[in-house]
Amino acid sequence: MDYRLLFLDFYGRIARKRYWYATLIAALISFVLNFLIGLFQQYETTTVTVVRDGVEVSEAVMATPLSNPVNLSLFVVQLLFGRAFLYATFAIQTKRLHDRGKSGWRNLIGFVPVVGAICLLIVCGFLQGDAGPNRYGSDPLVDPVSALDGNPVVEL
Repeated sequence: MDYRLLFLDFYGRIARKRYWYATLIAALISFVLNFLIGLFQQYETTTVTVVRDGVEVSEAVMATPLSNPVNLSLFVVQLLFGRAFLYATFAIQTKRLHDRGKSGWRNLIGFVPVVGAICLLIVCGFLQGDAGPNRYGSDPLVDPVSALDGNPVVEL
């Protein structure tokens, strides 16, 4: 399997099984990277004194200030990886939408809070794709490699 086509290309079709594998791989990479970033972040603890009902109460507050060069660097890495993760997720979902004969622009429904994510999960993860070739490529259950390439089917 060509992972560049799977994660970086918006053309072609993928079946549900390959969609779930790609989603699992992306989620694991994201979890590991965020875990490692959390290990290397430098936290600062400050004590804040608050007056409640006439009594002074001291509370410790943890923060990760971006003025610290290590935290700023980690923030930039996390920001760039987040953009790459979003791009890969859109590419995977677009291929899955193509398998159902739908336009990749339907990914934008995911920006509708709660309902959009649930709709995309159902459509991409659980509903069966079109049987046989469609305008986005060949059937991924019959020929997964050429379906991933996204060569459009031309009927004469």
